[in-house]
Amino acid sequence: MNHELTIPQRGVNNWHVPINGNFEQLDRDVEIRDSAANRDSYEPKQGALFRATDTGNLYRGTGSEWTRQDPPGVLVDWASITDFDVGNDGDDASAALKTALESVRNVYIPQGSYKLAKPLKFSSLSDRRIFGSGTLRYPQDGSEYMFEFEKSSGIEIDGISFDGNEKNTNDYGAVRFVGCSDISVRNCQFYSWGNSDGYTDEPHTVATRGSDDVDILYNSIVDSGGKGISVYAFDDDQTDSIRIIGNRTKNTDEEGIFAGTEHNSGTTRVVIAHNDIDTTKKQYGMRIGGLQPCNALITGNTIRNTHNAAIEVKSRSSSVYTITNNVVTGNNGINIRSVEEPLGGVIANNSIVDCNDSGQGIRLLSGCENVIVSGNYANQIELDGGDNFSIFGNYTYGNGITTRGARNVEEAMNIS
Repeated sequence: MNHELTIPQRGVNNWHVPINGNFEQLDRDVEIRDSAANRDSYEPKQGALFRATDTGNLYRGTGSEWTRQDPPGVLVDWASITDFDVGNDGDDASAALKTALESVRNVYIPQGSYKLAKPLKFSSLSDRRIFGSGTLRYPQDGSEYMFEFEKSSGIEIDGISFDGNEKNTNDYGAVRFVGCSDISVRNCQFYSWGNSDGYTDEPHTVATRGSDDVDILYNSIVDSGGKGISVYAFDDDQTDSIRIIGNRTKNTDEEGIFAGTEHNSGTTRVVIAHNDIDTTKKQYGMRIGGLQPCNALITGNTIRNTHNAAIEVKSRSSSVYTITNNVVTGNNGINIRSVEEPLGGVIANNSIVDCNDSGQGIRLLSGCENVIVSGNYANQIELDGGDNFSIFGNYTYGNGITTRGARNVEEAMNIS
């Protein structure tokens, strides 16, 4: 690769001129890397770049001085956590990060590890972004949630690693939003969060409660003592407009993904797509439901090694679910039920592989009406009550199709 450098022509006498120009270009284009304290040891040539290896900050030469540059994607109103008093490695950086978030809209966490010894709680913040490639870690005695935002809006967390400390035996989680709107957690790494105590309660690793317009995208969550992702409605308020896409959860004590509630509320307009869920010690792979109407799309997920069903849908209100193109491996399956008002929808093109459990498969257990079940590969399809089903183009390799108590069932082109 020549980096668009100038190559002298064969036979010229002034071949050194373009060569010297190349050296000047390299001085500008090749980033100098050293600790921040050594920055002034380098000449700040016009356009040259200097990267401080200890803080991650980037500087550009003006010909007379080094000027710090904004991190990628941020133009105004930003600061690095290292601009505040983070102390030495191992010192508590909680106060520094809290001050940063309360002072500027964009807080950059450069590469490195920063201990937060105290939970950070914020109320009524708006338009804040925390981003970078650094790691925030909890101490061995950490408790509660590392971050909690209440009644805030426009909060984005991007690219950070969250180390929960595998030696911690307390109940705690990484991030929770309560009564918030327009929130985003994306491209983050979460590992060793929460104690596996045998109870199905908070804290969970990434949690929202009574929050709307939620994006949880492309995160990795490994070793969680509760749920990996929990989107929970609150009191009488629905949780509306939820997108949980492209995440990976592994070794969660409860569900990899949960969206719903058991109280007088619920989730609506939910998309759960292209997630990878591997190993839940208790509960389901993912569970969705609530007491209010819900329209949900569950598609393209891969789920394996779950304690109970891979996908569990339970509703008490008239709802419509579209469940398509999911792949489930092992002795688990897809359960759908409503305990009060009808639940309808489409269950299509799902694959349930290597399932030898006669109690699993695609199971419409109660309260289902106006459902299409098409193009699935499963050990069995079970209808337990309900009304008005269209069952066609499915392949069952175990117990076939049973329609116990179901009314108005049309079957066509199924293979058993």
